[in-house]
Amino acid sequence: MRAARIAVSRRDIRALAGAARDAGPEALVQAWPKLRPVERVAAFRALPPRAAAKAFAALSGEGQWLAYLGEVSEGAAPLLERARNSDAKLLRRASPSELAAMRKVLAK
Repeated sequence: MRAARIAVSRRDIRALAGAARDAGPEALVQAWPKLRPVERVAAFRALPPRAAAKAFAALSGEGQWLAYLGEVSEGAAPLLERARNSDAKLLRRASPSELAAMRKVLAK
């Protein structure tokens, strides 16, 4: 996830998305405590749906809340300001069914 941190510091969304996808959900969960909140949210949003679900399930309760709040708010906004549309789309938004699954876990 070091590559993801470097990409965030450079505001390089394309590199961030590639680093997060290459590292996978397990690496994100392991690195989660060391990442800044914007890095956490952006890396989570860069994961494809199944990988994001796997990461979400493995996060602590606080981590799950941050991941969820990053989806329902614009938690990656600092990276998206002045970003090209094609790059911004790499940090995908969770679908309604993904958000519902997150809420179900958080309600427990």
